Amino acid sequence: MEEDDNWAMRFVGTNDALLLWIGIGLAVVFIGLLVFDWMRHRRQRRHYERKPEGLRARLFRPFRNIRIALVELQGMLEKHSARDDAYKRRSSRRIPPE
Repeated sequence: MEEDDNWAMRFVGTNDALLLWIGIGLAVVFIGLLVFDWMRHRRQRRHYERKPEGLRARLFRPFRNIRIALVELQGMLEKHSARDDAYKRRSSRRIPPE
């Protein structure tokens, strides 16, 4: 009966088994850290991705895009008119006045 009670102590007590248990323990800790990091990263990513756009922002998105396009078009027209004015000034110098 005594031998049956100590089978676990004999299994854990050998050098090979002790190294095996240390390796298993380190693997469990490493896997636990990986799972913890994965869960924390998933929670952070989900928090940043789930910022819902409000109803007002969704409704005004087309108008905002149109406004951006108009501002860009106005900038292009201003650049074009500035180039056109500079061209007219240069060409007026070449032609003698009548």
